[in-house]
Parts: sequence; C-alpha cells; structure tokens
Amino acid sequence: MSNIAVARTIDLAKFDQGDLAAKKEVAAEFDRAGRENGFMILKGHGVDLALLDRCFAEARRFFALPMETKKALGPETPINFNGYFGKGSESVGKLFGGNNGVQLREKFMISRPVPSREYKPDHPDVGWEYQPNRWPDLPGFQDTYLALYAQMERASKIVVRIASMALGQNEHWFDDKFDKHESTMSWMHYPPQPEAPTGEDMRSPPHSDVGAMTYLFQDSGLDGAHPGGLQILGDDGVWRDMRGVDGQIMMNIGDTMRRWTNDRWRSSKHRVANPPREQAHTARISLGFFQKPNFWAKLDPVPGTASADNPSRYDHMYAGEYMRFRMLHSVGQRQFEGKVQDKTMSIGQYEKTGAM
Repeated sequence: MSNIAVARTIDLAKFDQGDLAAKKEVAAEFDRAGRENGFMILKGHGVDLALLDRCFAEARRFFALPMETKKALGPETPINFNGYFGKGSESVGKLFGGNNGVQLREKFMISRPVPSREYKPDHPDVGWEYQPNRWPDLPGFQDTYLALYAQMERASKIVVRIASMALGQNEHWFDDKFDKHESTMSWMHYPPQPEAPTGEDMRSPPHSDVGAMTYLFQDSGLDGAHPGGLQILGDDGVWRDMRGVDGQIMMNIGDTMRRWTNDRWRSSKHRVANPPREQAHTARISLGFFQKPNFWAKLDPVPGTASADNPSRYDHMYAGEYMRFRMLHSVGQRQFEGKVQDKTMSIGQYEKTGAM
C-alpha cells in the first residue's frame, strides 16, 4: 500500500463563479473528501501568490531575529493566544493521549484584527475577551500579514458556502455562524534538528484541529527545505505523508465541523513528523489559517446529519465553549469552568462526559 495519503481537489472558483450544476458538482466532491479523510487540496482560491511569497520572506526574517526579541513578543498573559510561541510552549499532544514530548517548533500567531464583540463577560465560559495582536518592529511585516489574512478570510467564506451545499443546505446556511468568526493565522517554523530528538519530541505531535477548517501553505523556498513532514493517520493505524501542491492550499476538516456534521465528516489525526537523520539539517515554514466560527454558534447537528437511526452523538454546546476548552488546554491552562472539573481529562474523555 502506498505511503502517500489521498486528497481530493476542490475548485473554489468553479463553485464561486459557476451555475447551480457546477456548484452541486463541487459540493458533492467536497462531501466525498469530508467522508474519506477530511483532507483536500484547494485550487482557484484567489490568494495572490506574489503576496504569499512576500509573507514567507517576512516569516523567514522574523524567525531569524534574536531569541530575546522574539520572546518579548510572547503572549501578554498565560491565557492569551497572540504573539510568539517558542519550542515546547504548547501542550497539544497531551490533549490527545501523548506524554511529555516537546513540540519542536516555534510560531507567530495573530487573531481577528478587529473585535467580533461576541464575548460576553457574564458568560466567561464562552470564548475570551478580545486580544490585540502583537507585532515585531519590522517595516512591512504587519501590512503583509494582514493583507494575507484578508485574502484567506475571503477564500474561507467560499469554503463554508461549499460545505453548506455539501450537507444538503442552501449555500448560505453557515453564513450566520461565521459572520463574527474568531479565526486565527499562524506562521510555524520547524528548525533543523542537529541532534536526534528523544522520546516523544516531535515537530508537532499527533492531534486534530479545534476549528471548523484549517488551511495550510507550505514553503519550499528555504535552502535545503523539503516538502514532507505532514502526515495523517489512516484507519489501519499507518501514518501516511500528505503532500501539498505548489500554489494551492492544503485544507482539512477540524473538530468543530466534525461535531456539526455528527461525525459525517472526518477530522483526521495528523502530525508533523521529524525528518530522517539524513535530512535533519532541513527546515520548514508553514502558514496556517484556522477558521473558527462565532462564539455563540450552536454546535447542534446540521439538519439531515442526525436522525432516529443516527441520533446526535454530542450534547448541545456553543462553539465558543468548545474552543475555550481546547485553546486553554493548548497553552497549558487547563481551566474547565462549570461543567467539567477533572483537570487531567483528555479531549476524548471530555467529549464523552455529556458536557458537550
């Protein structure tokens, strides 16, 4: 069996500019991809590739800064998510049954540039207060980053329209679930590994993503860089390489959308593997846009995904409540307000408590 995972190709332009028949064709292909492994390649996305090249150049410039300069741009409080995160600063692997392996990457993260005003202080368990973005003193960095965020935001809106039709709804069914979205964007740098990692240390340990959809660009412009690293776990327990296409977006379904579809669509566990020792001198930079819905969007099954024969697998929950749990856990702040008190609980156990 091939060690390369399969990802279907979805043409956003064909859907966005096409007639009803074209829209239905794209939506059907999206549904097939969601049911298979939840990964797909997006073409016709409209993202300016020259802008993307500039963004990768800005990322390389940022990650080359002295460590003390980058650390000064770290999150302002332990429960903030914007800014610089160094190696080992996240604990996503522990949420999925991992032990104490260090995540061998660094990243710079921003969130929605303007407040969504979805946060309500009298309901602190649903989301978090607006967190202003942090920026390095690098001319052009902020403008380039925000320009790409806007283009990814536009492309992601087309994707949720496709998702709506793929689930048997009109293409605007998800509109009021994402009009005050809480999407984030991150540059991720996986540096060379001159010394072999030990134990469970990995570029990014096995996990699934919290949001609705994740969009990924990978850089191949670094000296000695290689395109590999991203792997997904098959039903047979085998990790397979997921390879992108230059200029196109690798997209995968996240756990919020999995819940919305009552497990009709897959949110496959994936990881960024360590390079083989003969390629240990290589580095990778990736850009991830993490599409997250409104805090107050209800994660009840999309009509048609639950029935008497296939009842809802999850109890009612707001998207902001679910995202709060996952985001706080990822930065080591295991705060389970209200419904769940066991601070050692894994995400699998949490979803089975009835708190969801």
